[in-house]
Amino acid sequence: MTIKNILQERIIQISSHLLIYLLMLSACSTKYETLVSKAGPPILTFKTDTLKIRERVTGVDFSDGDNDKLIFFTKPSKHLLHIQVFQKPDVVSLYYRGNRLSSNTPLPIIGDSTLLFCSADNPGTYTVKFILSDQLGKTTEGNIVILCSKNHKAKASLQVKFVDSSSTANWVYLLDGSGLYKPDGKINSYHFSIDGEIISANTNKIHWSFHSNGAKLIKHWLTDDLMENSDTVTQKIIIP
Repeated sequence: MTIKNILQERIIQISSHLLIYLLMLSACSTKYETLVSKAGPPILTFKTDTLKIRERVTGVDFSDGDNDKLIFFTKPSKHLLHIQVFQKPDVVSLYYRGNRLSSNTPLPIIGDSTLLFCSADNPGTYTVKFILSDQLGKTTEGNIVILCSKNHKAKASLQVKFVDSSSTANWVYLLDGSGLYKPDGKINSYHFSIDGEIISANTNKIHWSFHSNGAKLIKHWLTDDLMENSDTVTQKIIIP
């Protein structure tokens, strides 16, 4: 067999292998396209369609229980989540593991449920749009409504009750601020002003000893978890 014949035979073999490879590649590509076309989009659901939060509650110190927690579920679980905020950009903030998410920034999903914290600077109604994309490029959209209510100012209460005067020139009174009203959030500190002397405490009741008789002016106010003060209530007593 001549060298020319050998080369021709070798070229035929290579061409045959290349043709088989191309046919296999085409079959795999067709199979992939078939799988893509038949595969359904990813599933995105929320624990609730409407989330109620309170203004100015930050992503660092959430205090409203489950009200500020946004939970969504994905199936399958390994996707990228794209977040976009509409109506008023940057007013609504979403936090994942303590980090604030940027609008339209992909968030890798780990597991079939994800917990986010939500906050807003001002009262209002806002819509957050979620776009869930899978590895095949298919997407699912979902919206959640954020209802942000105004922080309710705390209302202080004060009752002054005589307790004891058994010691000479020592009149003990109970200053009781337990009748306060705060429908949301919590009280951080309690403040009493007794003849101008200010006492801050972590309880709404304190005992105070007066060492002289006459008129005494007592004031009381509260500071909530958003550092907003209540109105001040005042009571005047006379120690005979």
